[in-house]
Amino acid sequence: MIISGNRLKNNTVDLLLSNYMKVILLKKISQLGKAGDIKDVADGYARNFLFPRGLAELATDQTVQTLAANQKQLAKQAEHDLLLAEKNAARLNGLAIEISGRTNDQGKLYAAVTATAVVKKLKERGFNIDKKQLQLPEPIKEPGEYPLMVNLEHGLEAEIMLIVSD
Repeated sequence: MIISGNRLKNNTVDLLLSNYMKVILLKKISQLGKAGDIKDVADGYARNFLFPRGLAELATDQTVQTLAANQKQLAKQAEHDLLLAEKNAARLNGLAIEISGRTNDQGKLYAAVTATAVVKKLKERGFNIDKKQLQLPEPIKEPGEYPLMVNLEHGLEAEIMLIVSD
């Protein structure tokens, strides 16, 4: 059997795979994989789409070895980050933050306590928390005690107590 002037090889798999190449994904690509994955893709897809956009690189022996070394280093870094996040969660858990404000005759605060004010108090205590990590559904407008959840890295959570006084 002759295909396009070339002789069909005994192993049809070799012919089918000759139009494919192994690439290392540099970024997550939907329907293909995540960064660091090694995938077989059509050579035209790699040359015309993935390589020009910086989404992948050719998987040579050297790049595969570099990837393996980088993944080991990233795993160590992730483990270190997890330990730090666990320590922060332990320090934060049960912490009481007090914020005072002036109230009117009805007992409502003139200025509501927002996530920004809570984050500022946490930073004064040495915690590097972003206001997006704080679960405060709406600003607090009355004095009292409010339990708040703080979402930390690696899916960890800590509960703090916010005490709003007048």
